[in-house]
Amino acid sequence: MNVIEEFKQLSRAAKDACEKFGTATDCEPYFLSTLKYVKMHPDEWPEFKHLFVSMAIDPAVGPWELIAFCMRELRWPEVLEVVQFQLRVSQDFRVKEVMAKIAAVYANEWEDGDLYHYYSPNQTRSDLD
Repeated sequence: MNVIEEFKQLSRAAKDACEKFGTATDCEPYFLSTLKYVKMHPDEWPEFKHLFVSMAIDPAVGPWELIAFCMRELRWPEVLEVVQFQLRVSQDFRVKEVMAKIAAVYANEWEDGDLYHYYSPNQTRSDLD
């Protein structure tokens, strides 16, 4: 399996976990696996960026929570641009709410960061890597 197909498989697993469990605690291992995978393959970042943008546009591609989790660390401007565009043009309050939550991860302080062990202020990254 190639790198991009593996990423898609990880995204589907994260999406399935979100649908099945619905809690940050239960979904976090899937999100963290995806983030680690992306970080291990910097040569594929242009394609990963495209896939994260696709998730922001079409939730069937992957869960918005995965975008938020990964972009908290990666902070790719290309993803933020699409999120901000969606915020401006969408008439659907649900889309606006989700896009606002994704955009919030780019701020210095992330209100929802404490939902995840990985981003907990009391957690050291070496404990999780």
